[in-house]
Amino acid sequence: MVLVPYIGKYFGRKCAYWGWAKFMEWKYPVEIVVTSPKLFKGTGAIEAAASL
Repeated sequence: MVLVPYIGKYFGRKCAYWGWAKFMEWKYPVEIVVTSPKLFKGTGAIEAAASL
């Protein structure tokens, strides 16, 4: 009885985030090139250095 609400809350959020992401991809198709946080930071550092 104690675990069911917590499991439902966890999977409910996962399902909601997944569903919202799919809806936003369908509604506003944007190509995401950088998916890795490390790659994102590295690309930003390179762009900042190039603009100097």
